[in-house]
Amino acid sequence: MKDYRELQYGILFDYNGVIADDELVHEIAFGQTLKSMGLELTANTYQNCCLGRTDADGFRELSELFGAPLRQMSISDLVEQKGKHYQHLVADIDIFYPGVIDTIEILAKHFRLAIVTSSQRADIDAALQSTSIPRLVEFILTAEDVTHGKPNPQGYLIGANRLSLPLNRIAVVEDSASGVAAAVAAGLCCIAVKQTTEVERLHHADIIVDNTTDITPKMVKGLFVGLENIND
Repeated sequence: MKDYRELQYGILFDYNGVIADDELVHEIAFGQTLKSMGLELTANTYQNCCLGRTDADGFRELSELFGAPLRQMSISDLVEQKGKHYQHLVADIDIFYPGVIDTIEILAKHFRLAIVTSSQRADIDAALQSTSIPRLVEFILTAEDVTHGKPNPQGYLIGANRLSLPLNRIAVVEDSASGVAAAVAAGLCCIAVKQTTEVERLHHADIIVDNTTDITPKMVKGLFVGLENIND
């Protein structure tokens, strides 16, 4: 079993849009849920209301936008219905970015890893069970583990506390504006990937790369060295 104590730096990964290429699947699942009530979800509305948020927070934002038609159902019922659509959609497809698991395996040799996601635990467990990721990460925090979703920093603060490392020794990998905002608010450095979001919305990140597979141990270590010099 891996001895995490020998590794003095950590990375907290977002999941959707960073590891799993399933943002379009989530968008479709949200859209199918709204369609059953006669409502249409546009790509722009999904990005503004749902991207990088928990399903519950997404539906709260959508309820503010659509009003009474969406408020006929409880948030928990909406989340359950959307979850069923999502799990049906991903049942027979590979949702992971090409090469991303290899990248995580390389990074796991140098850093302590964990996942902090806005996804429901049932969704992520179903997707990860046939991969090596569960043995590469110390823990996975999901929507059920927080009371305030991104852009609130709660999830990343819980994750940093569980790693028991100084904040300047923990990096976050994110793909959404709300996720980057959560990382910054938690006092953590952030590497943003442009896999789902326009680069202009990610400008608060410390580093912006095209893909998760572009992240290397050297890149991350360089970011930590800079932070430690600032805090000396």
